[in-house]
Amino acid sequence: ADGTFTGSINLPEGSESIRIVAIDAGGNQSELVRTVTIDLSRPEISNVTPVDGTVIDATTTITGQVTDSTTVVVKVNNVTATVAAGGSFTSQALTIAEGPNQIAITAQDAAGNETSTTLSLIGRDRTPPAPPTLLPITSPTRLAFQTIEGSAESGAHVSITGGVQPQTTDAAFGTGIFAMTVKL
Repeated sequence: ADGTFTGSINLPEGSESIRIVAIDAGGNQSELVRTVTIDLSRPEISNVTPVDGTVIDATTTITGQVTDSTTVVVKVNNVTATVAAGGSFTSQALTIAEGPNQIAITAQDAAGNETSTTLSLIGRDRTPPAPPTLLPITSPTRLAFQTIEGSAESGAHVSITGGVQPQTTDAAFGTGIFAMTVKL
């Protein structure tokens, strides 16, 4: 035949030496030893910053620690991060959109074992509210005060100037309705 052969053996996790011996018809032999490492353990991701729920202005860098017995590739939102010799990793700057953001972090070791985690960050609200809408006011009037009513973005602070002194109130959460009496 052509001298090829196949075989399989079960090996435990860790480093193992495999010895292969070939013996010809005359009893002559040669030997080959190969060391293989069986790695069934997934890398561990820890000490990720910023932490879950952090409010971010616009961009951030994700850092953390990855632990494994082999070389590890870390990806943050599918972009390869820099991994230092001690296992600390740093992502490229990530743009964080307003509202909830899910950041995927994966670590894959040299044997193909993979660990994934998701980091939830909140993008800061950077959009100014629309101008408030006002209900009709009485003008002209002989009263020394005026009740100003209207609606604005839910939870927004509403400031009114032009009376005796500036005043501020909050628009109601959910409805955005506000009202305040202003001395003229």
